[in-house]
Amino acid sequence: MTETAQRTILQNIDLAADPATESLYFSYDWKERRRHAILDDQQVLGIPGGLRVTFNTYFNSFFENYWFRHTDVHNVTLRVEVQGKGVISAYRQASEGPIYLVKREEYDSAEPQAIEISINRDTGFTYSPGRVWFDVEAEHDSRVIGGAWETTDVGNDISTSVVICSFNREPYLAKILEAIRNTPEVSYKLAKIFIVNQGNPFVLEDLLPGAPKHLANRIEIIEQENLGGCGGFTRGLYETLRDDKLTHFILLDDDIKLHPESLYRAVTFMSYSHQDVAFGGHMLDLVQPNSLYEAGAQLDPAVAEPVPVNHQLQLANPKNLEEFLTMRPIDYNGWWMFGGSKKILEDAGLPMPSFIRGDDIEFGVRIAKHGYQTVPVPGIAVWHEPFYFKLGNWHLYFEVRNRLTMLSLHGNGNLHSVIRKLRRVFTRDAMFARYHSCQFIISAIKDYLAGPDKCFVTTNEALLERLEELKEFGPKRVADAGDSNVRNFSGPLKLATKPAFPVLRVARLVAPERSGRRIPTLTPKQLAPWRPAVFDKYRLIEPADGSVWEYKRNVELERRQLREFESLVRSLKLSFGDEAVDRSRGIPWLGVWEKTFGVGQDLPEAAEPAEAETGQ
Repeated sequence: MTETAQRTILQNIDLAADPATESLYFSYDWKERRRHAILDDQQVLGIPGGLRVTFNTYFNSFFENYWFRHTDVHNVTLRVEVQGKGVISAYRQASEGPIYLVKREEYDSAEPQAIEISINRDTGFTYSPGRVWFDVEAEHDSRVIGGAWETTDVGNDISTSVVICSFNREPYLAKILEAIRNTPEVSYKLAKIFIVNQGNPFVLEDLLPGAPKHLANRIEIIEQENLGGCGGFTRGLYETLRDDKLTHFILLDDDIKLHPESLYRAVTFMSYSHQDVAFGGHMLDLVQPNSLYEAGAQLDPAVAEPVPVNHQLQLANPKNLEEFLTMRPIDYNGWWMFGGSKKILEDAGLPMPSFIRGDDIEFGVRIAKHGYQTVPVPGIAVWHEPFYFKLGNWHLYFEVRNRLTMLSLHGNGNLHSVIRKLRRVFTRDAMFARYHSCQFIISAIKDYLAGPDKCFVTTNEALLERLEELKEFGPKRVADAGDSNVRNFSGPLKLATKPAFPVLRVARLVAPERSGRRIPTLTPKQLAPWRPAVFDKYRLIEPADGSVWEYKRNVELERRQLREFESLVRSLKLSFGDEAVDRSRGIPWLGVWEKTFGVGQDLPEAAEPAEAETGQ
């Protein structure tokens, strides 16, 4: 562990700000003095005399409520390395909301000096731990060189693996490894980095030329066939289980922008965390980098769909950080950044084979049944491409199949509500002539009804089948609209309301066709059928890349798909029950995965939680 005068650094004062995200690290009102604080290439912050800079920010606040509740940290000291003349003030915002001054310290030195402020919990006042930060008010020109939030409490010695699942994302992966190499305090904290490659083969030199020996020796590249994100991450977790020296793991997506300090904080948090804690990193929006996309998610109790926590919270506004004063429970955290003790894997087992979409959700629900809570820690985050940029085609099949499987396994959600939602999506896509989407829903229900042999396929078999369905039922790319009768989209969208869906669906099957219509790029919210286009013969959709796609109305296909969907729904209602739950429970995932990976070792299977043994 990194120590300073017998104190362990919990989190460093982070000055690795990009101009686009500066307000996540520090901020100031330049209008006060008409002068700017300047961050140099050495990540030293220069503050002109008369300017006050606050570290009341997302990455430089210390969220004591999370650390004191979920770890064995009991005392914290703020250390700031500063040069010049001025005042450092530490503040606390209690979970009840009020803001208190903790302490002020003057600094006056032509050379760098360390100013220390103890964050004492026993002040004689009644408050609950919340969030602490500091301001620097420069009387003369000053420099903030660094610092940290530290503790004299002793944590556990842990050995952590990082698992990165990759599929033809070498440029992203190279940047992740480069960020780790350039942050020695991070690279030395990681015992192992498993890169599970499921795409075109590569070697470390391709990703990180001239990698230092201490880092290269810790990186292991595992080549395997494409088993989806689930199979990639599970392989890394399996290798972690096999290595007796490793105690903890962290999962990272390959297409993230890494915040290296968050990796340091994650390892430190786990070294102090309670036995029943898994941590989740926040997901920041890669397109809107000062925005929090989600801090974990809760499952809608009716339809078992994730509801992001603190969705699209603007983190540049310090007022919004008050959202983290309340520690909201979550059901799972996405695997863009997630980690915990190896004991979680030993108790709850490896992830359920699902290829993609829903593996993280099911795993989060399962470990909760084994007594583990997932804690999304503020200040620990990565940037990830937002999901509104990932409107997939074949993904829908896996979302539906895996949601039904999780409902069967764990009882999350209500079957009738799930069916009602599926019918609404099916109707919407049929009216939009998205027949491939309708077919994906049909195939998902059909495969779920076929049982574990179709639900828990570890290979890419289901993906290949969906790609064939996309060719058969999906839109066709065309050069341009050759029909002179094609009408351009104009005017505001007139969305069909949910009650109107059944009426429009029936009307479409009997009403005459109208000429085609050209539609510009649609946002996710505009994917709902809009009334003027319901009866069009075809639509020409023009995405931002300049291509043109034809969605052609096919009444006969629509009728056939509708009949099959309703037949499958009836079968789903009849077959869903305790028997369906029992047939999916207790499957030895370890043996299934070992067979898939072509490896084997006498690792013990995970035990069922008590409630599963009783059939509750």
